Amino acid sequence: MRISGRIREGFEESWRSLSKIEAEGEKIARGLVGTLERHGFDPTTKAVEDLGRDARAFLNQLNQSIEESGEKVLDGLNVPTREDLDSMAKQLRGNLEEQVRKGIGRLNLATRKEVETVARDLKKLQKDVANLRKAGSPKSPKAAPKKAKAAPKKKVAKK
Repeated sequence: MRISGRIREGFEESWRSLSKIEAEGEKIARGLVGTLERHGFDPTTKAVEDLGRDARAFLNQLNQSIEESGEKVLDGLNVPTREDLDSMAKQLRGNLEEQVRKGIGRLNLATRKEVETVARDLKKLQKDVANLRKAGSPKSPKAAPKKAKAAPKKKVAKK
């Protein structure tokens, strides 16, 4: 198994443990409130509220401690963070776009404006050719001049 898989399993186990601790903490707090009520103490007293606030603060500290420990482990292994990966992806995208622009510039491709100009000129040329064909073609087949037959060549006798 790769080290990243082991780390992931360790974090997952830590989160499961934390969830169990939180669940047990809730059970203990409910049990404590029930016990206090049975013995005549009001669960809304300042001492009980302070105890609940302290328990929440402890769980938050525990959660933060686990996160910090995980970050230290990942830093020690040089595992990039989400921000690192996003930054690298942005930089890579920028470099790639720049390389593509340079490559296209080297190809010396026609611009859109140049292509549109050539297309207009070509259409105009097609119209001109069509007009020339119309002007050069006879109006009727009888009006076309006949080609004269060439006179036969005389044979020269050899001596």
